[in-house]
Amino acid sequence: MAPDELKELKTQLQEKLDKGFIRPSSSPWGCPALFVEKKDQGGKRLCVDYRPLSAVTVKNKYPLPHIDILFDQLGGATVFSKIDLRSGYHQIKVREEDIPKTAFSTRYGLYEYLVMSFGLTNAPAFFMYLMNSVFMNELDKFVVVFIDDILVYSENEKEHEEHLRIVLSRLREHKLYAKFSKCAFWLKEVAFLGHILSAKGVAVDPSKVEHVLNWKQPQTVTVIWSFLGLAGYYRHFIKDFSKIAKPMTALTQKNAKFAWSSKCEKAFGTLKTLLTSALILAQPDITKPFDVHCDASGSGLGCVLMQEGRVIAYASCQLRKHEIREIEMPTALEAELYNLVLEPTIKDQIIAAQRQDKGMARIRDEIHDKKKACFKLDEEGVSWFKNRIVVPKDMELRKKIPDEAHTSMFTLHPGSNKMYQDLKQKFWWTLRHTNPQTSGQVERVNQILEDMLRACALTYSTKWDECLPLAEFAYNNSYQKSLEMAPFEALHGRRCRTPLNWSEPGERVTFGPDLVTQAEEQVKFIHDNLKRAQCRQKSYSDKRRRPLVFEKDDHVYLRVSPMKGVHRFRVKGKLGPRYVGPFKIIEQCGPVAYRLELQPHLATVHDVFHVLQLKKCLRVPEEVVDTSQIQIQPDLTYEEKPIKILDQMQRSTRRTITFYKVQWSNHSEEEATWEQEEFL
Repeated sequence: MAPDELKELKTQLQEKLDKGFIRPSSSPWGCPALFVEKKDQGGKRLCVDYRPLSAVTVKNKYPLPHIDILFDQLGGATVFSKIDLRSGYHQIKVREEDIPKTAFSTRYGLYEYLVMSFGLTNAPAFFMYLMNSVFMNELDKFVVVFIDDILVYSENEKEHEEHLRIVLSRLREHKLYAKFSKCAFWLKEVAFLGHILSAKGVAVDPSKVEHVLNWKQPQTVTVIWSFLGLAGYYRHFIKDFSKIAKPMTALTQKNAKFAWSSKCEKAFGTLKTLLTSALILAQPDITKPFDVHCDASGSGLGCVLMQEGRVIAYASCQLRKHEIREIEMPTALEAELYNLVLEPTIKDQIIAAQRQDKGMARIRDEIHDKKKACFKLDEEGVSWFKNRIVVPKDMELRKKIPDEAHTSMFTLHPGSNKMYQDLKQKFWWTLRHTNPQTSGQVERVNQILEDMLRACALTYSTKWDECLPLAEFAYNNSYQKSLEMAPFEALHGRRCRTPLNWSEPGERVTFGPDLVTQAEEQVKFIHDNLKRAQCRQKSYSDKRRRPLVFEKDDHVYLRVSPMKGVHRFRVKGKLGPRYVGPFKIIEQCGPVAYRLELQPHLATVHDVFHVLQLKKCLRVPEEVVDTSQIQIQPDLTYEEKPIKILDQMQRSTRRTITFYKVQWSNHSEEEATWEQEEFL
């Protein structure tokens, strides 16, 4: 501190000691002291930088009133008085155990406050709570309070006299003292919280705007923020404040280059001019109607609140980038809107199909007769199964719903299990049990192609993918017993030319009725050959096949398969259990399906199975597999997981390979396998 400040510090410390505001301290706390300029009569006020203390203080969330809301209560007032408390914070004592926390260090020692000090983080909130408690019955009737500033307002002088008497008696009752030099009574126009209040309305305080008018051109983003913060305090006096200030606010954006342009200079000057010529805003009367005038552009929004032709307040805001895009997008797509065709939703299509389906009419009759307890009708007559809508027997609609759930842009191929879970929450229709099997014909063709590729790769010493064209040509040009010709001849009506198969030159029919007749005869010939081949192949298969027939109360094993989630080196799950059970047959459901009596932990598995999934139980004890130890999924699969590492070894060839002896779930240690590290 400067010598004159040290002198002032000693004087104020002695004054506070004499008044009993502070006392010498030995507290472990301590914050630095500093001076700030006083508004009235000059001089300096001793303050303490309590930021370290505020950082560890539990904050008081008591709200401070919004200044605009305070002014809204003054409608119809013509007489005003303002009262400012003398060092308001110092009129509140600090709790004894909290006094050491207020300690502050100076050139002349460590002191602590016995009363509430300026700079404490909870001081404004607590003082606001105190003032509201004191004037709770008078608030918004003829008194508004903002911390230690009190405004008394009345419609006439007679009422004002009574209102002043009540306010002063409240202050005396609670021993709160005002500073007479900062008070003013019986005023027609009063300066309060940076505004001029009168019977005409609310205006800008010229003394507060003077600093804005003397502001020099900003050179940094921080200075722009300071200017906009001060000018923005009076933004409700300026029409389209946000639009005018946009060139300046653009400089404050992240990664924006600071370049003061002519637009910024114009906005800077316009804001200063409008602040000096700001209108007087009228006080609102809630008993009369309001008018709201709105304006919008591609960069901002603005509105004016008016009453009986007088402005109550202005409001404006700038649009962010995503909001601007939302405005521009409808404009860019305006022409496309005329081409849109509204189609009924999936639900509307189901409702329409229900009303046209005869089977749904029978279901509705049974619902009315209370024969179907799980079904219900809503107010529109739509049939529901519990909380799922019933889809009628419309194959096109039943195909459309899974397609929408699978290929829609809102789902993007979620997978069969997830798609099923999504559909079963909203839709219901009857399904038939299926037993999907692999296509033996396709597998046989693949086997032939593999043999061809293997022979080609070995013969010509090349890669198998380079042999694909040769294998394709050879297969299509080779004789097929089922067709009694080559596939190429069946498609084109002639054999393909090769070194061993040539055609003699001559005339050939390439168009006309004779060609059509010849093609039809060829197609009929191929169909007959395929039917004979199917019958022949069926007879071969039936020679070694006998129908599987079970009786009620028989016991059978149920076939399960391991999931592909774990790759087992060389073993590939062959040691895993293939059958679980045995289970008792309850009934026969059709010629090739049986219902089994499953255990409670298999409740998620459907109890009807195809005969190919069953094996006769001969009551051999060692074949019985405990199903409670295997977590079988609804699709009859289970997952094999490594549960224990029993041993380790390394093999060195060109590189060192680490192997682990792994025990798998559902298997004993004797069934452990050696697995390569990279496959675990």
